[in-house]
Amino acid sequence: MKCGLKSAYKKLRYFAQDQNGNVALMMGLAAAPMMMFVGVAVDMGRISSSQVELQIIADKAALAAAATTGTIDERKLVAQKHIASDTDIGGGITITNTVALTADSATVTLKGNVEGTFTAIARVVSGIAPGKGNVPVSAKAVKSTVAGYGICVFSTDEHAGQAIYLYGTGDFNAVGCHLYSNSDATGAITVQGNKTVISAGMHALGTYKKIGGAGSVTGTFAPTATALADPYDIVLDDDVAGTNLSLNSNTSVTLSAKTYNNITIKKGTATFSPGVHFVTGKLHVQAQGKLFGDGVTIVLVGKDAYLDVQSGGVIDIKAPRADQLDASEKQYAGFAIIGYTNEDGEEANNSNIIIGGAGTNIKGIVYTPDQDLKVTGNSGFNVDSKYTPLIAKTIEIGGNGAVGIGLDYNAYGYERPDPLFIDEVTEVRLVL
Repeated sequence: MKCGLKSAYKKLRYFAQDQNGNVALMMGLAAAPMMMFVGVAVDMGRISSSQVELQIIADKAALAAAATTGTIDERKLVAQKHIASDTDIGGGITITNTVALTADSATVTLKGNVEGTFTAIARVVSGIAPGKGNVPVSAKAVKSTVAGYGICVFSTDEHAGQAIYLYGTGDFNAVGCHLYSNSDATGAITVQGNKTVISAGMHALGTYKKIGGAGSVTGTFAPTATALADPYDIVLDDDVAGTNLSLNSNTSVTLSAKTYNNITIKKGTATFSPGVHFVTGKLHVQAQGKLFGDGVTIVLVGKDAYLDVQSGGVIDIKAPRADQLDASEKQYAGFAIIGYTNEDGEEANNSNIIIGGAGTNIKGIVYTPDQDLKVTGNSGFNVDSKYTPLIAKTIEIGGNGAVGIGLDYNAYGYERPDPLFIDEVTEVRLVL
């Protein structure tokens, strides 16, 4: 009997000391809480992702409700429709919303309850009862009126440094109108030297920079996030052929051919007859030459066409009114010079250059959206013109003489150049 008890005791003692299978047992016991906590982490990630998506929905609904005109109920319905159409962000999410409106604002609050699979299991298995993931988001949008303005200097290049470049010592006057650059570069609008610049304001996607000098700048710079489209988008017919003309004597001639290849005026005076004239090559006015025209549009056709007015040369033209043109030419009303438009993806071979002598004036729009424009007013340029909006790829204005750029279309009986006006607009933005 003693021997039997002793044998049983040894077996029990051996069993207690035997560690075979302990690891498996411990892993088995730990698996459930490990899976629970990993699952909860997955659910937390889902909650975070849902919060981002809900914030986007709230932002869109608030902006739509703030921008919409109508009664409170109508605007609330707009917000609710946006919420309902955008809340497909997966199953297991219950969304409630609150929309609060005033005359000029909209606040949208969303609350998403996210039920995760592992979160539900954890509630049952662990007894911790974490419940559903609560995801609250809120967005507020406000509406305000932004004062409009007219643009008289506009550069179209989207990346050029010094897209609008004003330098020298002469005064630059753009009284009552604004400068606008589509360039996103540093120094998209640059003023250098002792130049005095007067405008009603300046705008660019990039920045404004003043370099050296003691000149003053009037007109606040306000950065913009909006690139303007080509305001006119005129398509030119490249299939134009004409004759050459060269004037090299102190005589006067009238240009009435309507189409030209090259025009060179070294001496004397040439006067365009009223109407639209096409030039496929160089329009060159040298120091002793003068070019006049009343009711005239000069169209520089093709990548080889350009205007070159040398120092001392004079160009004095006035654009036609709509009532002065035939039906087929109405699109040119109000335009004094139209330069190369890049319809075929080719760059212009030359810039348009005006080194104007005393008496140089252009009355009407200068439109060269795919061609650079360089103006130097050593003896003054446009000082007697009240209306010369400049639209070019880049615009460089310098020299020691005064330069005047106006937007007074009424002064010469032109129609309002609507594409050059940013009228009062309703701005809707999110606020914190």
